[in-house]
Amino acid sequence: MRRNALYLKWIILLLVLGPWSLVLGPAFAQETSISVTPLGGAGQSNGGGSHRLSLKDCLDMALANNARLASKDYAIEGAQWKYAETKVHGVPIFEYSNKSAPVPRDARTAARSFFEGDVTFFNASRFAVGMPLTGFGQLSVVQDLARKGIEAARAEKARDAVRLQSDIKQLYYGVLLSQDLRELGEDAVRKIEDQLEKEEETREHSPYEILKLKVFKLELEKRVQEAATKGDMAKEALKLQVGLGEHESIALASSNLEPAHHDFKTLEQYLEEAVAVRPDSNLVDIGVAAKRLEFDLEKKKLLPRLGLGGFFEIARTAQEIRNVSTTDAFVNPFNYMRAGLGIEIKGTLDFKQAHSRINRLESEYQKAQLERAFAKQGIELEVKESFGEVKRLKESVVMAEQKQRMARQMMFLSKSNIEVGVGEEQEYTDALQLVLASRGEYLKTVFDYNTALAKFEEKIGRKNHAME
Repeated sequence: MRRNALYLKWIILLLVLGPWSLVLGPAFAQETSISVTPLGGAGQSNGGGSHRLSLKDCLDMALANNARLASKDYAIEGAQWKYAETKVHGVPIFEYSNKSAPVPRDARTAARSFFEGDVTFFNASRFAVGMPLTGFGQLSVVQDLARKGIEAARAEKARDAVRLQSDIKQLYYGVLLSQDLRELGEDAVRKIEDQLEKEEETREHSPYEILKLKVFKLELEKRVQEAATKGDMAKEALKLQVGLGEHESIALASSNLEPAHHDFKTLEQYLEEAVAVRPDSNLVDIGVAAKRLEFDLEKKKLLPRLGLGGFFEIARTAQEIRNVSTTDAFVNPFNYMRAGLGIEIKGTLDFKQAHSRINRLESEYQKAQLERAFAKQGIELEVKESFGEVKRLKESVVMAEQKQRMARQMMFLSKSNIEVGVGEEQEYTDALQLVLASRGEYLKTVFDYNTALAKFEEKIGRKNHAME
């Protein structure tokens, strides 16, 4: 009976130490965005709103349906329209106005004439057109700034997509881990139930020892239930992230947790990849370029703007206005028809404030350059740390697999020795404990490796195929 108790302690320890905080991971802790849209054929549907999904299906559906990414599309579209606003070269701008009001008929005593009711109806219309010709470099800089806004919006979407991909992978691996640990625990419960049946039949042990075994069984069932609950929570989080509705269900296409495949390169290659493609790295480059453009624009604001413009105005009164001293159309306030066409040069010269603004923007540009250097160093450090962790865990997976294999060999040898009459029951029990413990350790190590690999791919900015 002591051996049975020890066996149970191994199993309980295995489940108690199950990494449930890691199973849910940061993806479940974050605010989940839900967007229920047609699945477009991703995954395999079993009917009745049930979907059997592989990891690739989950990644594709999340990238297609996640509302957070959809909002980034609107941000990109807004930046594109802002760029369209800057394309004003050769595009005419039209203005129009119309005024209608009662006016006094006697211009010499206008106020008294108005309040005495000596008025007539007045209407005036104005139509003008202007066409910017050049800003001597200002408009081109404004357009470059708008293009940087588009690049930044796209980089932000790519950053969120890479993070979402990492979250999906961690949730998927967490669900698989929960399934494997649950099966391991349920198998142990069945073995204990078989042992209890034998105890009830043979009565070889005291009632106290049998009750103790039942208590261990209840504790183990509790841990198995906790494993199932945590796994269901991770599955619900995964379902929400991929954009499925409340009444739809999912099942994973993978049956067991296995080490994720990755063709490893050298650290130097990963560092180059992170600098080149990681969205965070691109964003700091875009930020520095934008600061440089703001600095250049402020200097160019000292230059004038050149444009072509014209206008046409007409005004009439219903009755004649008395005592109007001016009658030509350009100065007559009531009855006129006039037009004009010409070129306008316009600018503002305020050297003191302009000098201050230029120096301020130059300082901000220099600051942005230094911050970019620090950010690049931080990205390299993150990649190095994550790469080291992945390599360490990859070796741990190999060692855990070797340990699991040797434990199975020990159990086979001990069982064979018992069958031929040269072994001891204690050796077989110890080997069985080691098999169960090594299996749990292997699953935990594989999960740690897979999640670390997902985070590493996020650090280097690696994209899923559906994002290309």
